[in-house]
Amino acid sequence: MSRFKAITVAIYLLIIQTDNISNAGPMELAAKPLTAAQQVQVRRAVYDKGPTYTRPDEGPFQGKRILTLPPDLVACYQANPVETLRLLTEIVRGGAPKDAVLAAAYGEALAGDPVVAALVTSLPLEYIDRPGADAPRSARLRLTESAEKHLIEAEKREKDRSNKKD
Repeated sequence: MSRFKAITVAIYLLIIQTDNISNAGPMELAAKPLTAAQQVQVRRAVYDKGPTYTRPDEGPFQGKRILTLPPDLVACYQANPVETLRLLTEIVRGGAPKDAVLAAAYGEALAGDPVVAALVTSLPLEYIDRPGADAPRSARLRLTESAEKHLIEAEKREKDRSNKKD
C-alpha cells in the first residue's frame, strides 16, 4: 500500500471515529476504537493473507470445509468485537473485490458460521460489483448488508452487556 493510501486511510478512520464520538448521546458511550496496532492487524489479515481452510475432525463443523481465522484477527475481535466488525464492514463496502470478499467472509466466520464464510470466499470476483441476469443487485451490496447485520447484532450484544453492568 502506498504511503499516500495509508495516510488517506488513517485520516478517514480518524474522521469516522470522531464522528462516532460526536454522535454519541449523553447516556450513550461510543465504542472504544481499535488501536492503531489492532487496525493494522485487521487490515493485514485481509490485505496480506489469503483465505485458509480446514476440515475439523470433531465438533459442530466436523468434516465440513471451514474458513480458518488468523489468530491476530481473532484477538482483535475478542478485545473489541464491534469495532473489528465495523472495520471489516468498511473494507467490504470500499475494498477491492478480493479484499471485500475476504473481509465479508471473516465477518461471517466471526459471527459464528465458518462454513458459510468458506463459501463466501469462492464468489467469482468479476461479479462482485456488477449485477447479473439472475441477481438484480451486485454481490457487494449483498455482502455489505450481511456485514452490517453482523455489526448491528454485535452492537446490540455490547449494549445489552453494558446495560447489565448498570
